[in-house]
Amino acid sequence: MCFLHKEKLPQTQEAYDKLNSWFSLHNEHYQNVFNRLVKFFEYHNCSHKEDCANETIDRAARNRDADKVNESDHPLPYCLGVARFVRNEYHRCKFNLVKPSPDPPDPTPEGIKAIEEENTDEKFACMQKCFQELDLEERNLMIAYESTKGEIKKKLARAAMSLVMGISINALRLKVSKIRKRLNKCLEVCLQKTKAT
Repeated sequence: MCFLHKEKLPQTQEAYDKLNSWFSLHNEHYQNVFNRLVKFFEYHNCSHKEDCANETIDRAARNRDADKVNESDHPLPYCLGVARFVRNEYHRCKFNLVKPSPDPPDPTPEGIKAIEEENTDEKFACMQKCFQELDLEERNLMIAYESTKGEIKKKLARAAMSLVMGISINALRLKVSKIRKRLNKCLEVCLQKTKAT
């Protein structure tokens, strides 16, 4: 069972005091570490990013309280190391929770073709509508980001894009990821509306 479904024991005030003194010893602020952890989990597609960040800080506090961590170790890299374990546990848990649909679609080529034909026109219309709702800069970014073919060309094109925009490649990925999420949400809502009518 993963941490999202376990009953948590509350941390002692002493553990948090020890954690805060460790953070302040290295001129690190709790909120800064928390925000970095949230970004880490967001980048790694964890939909419960705040819960994962809280779990990471709880584990770091427990380890610091039990003197499993040296005071001389810098807290941010240590917390990011713990975050990797939390991320792996989260994805294992998420993978185990995925259940097959009770009524699978017809696997014959005729059944697949019927589903594709039924969804294609509606999906395309919704995709166009959602894409038009983006502002011009976001549309151009998505077109440029997705238009390059070939793995090496993609990497080079995206590196060039990040240079032109004056941001890191990770920041570019994050920006595109946020736009994709908005597009997917819009597409989902649009398809539900078309099915309802």
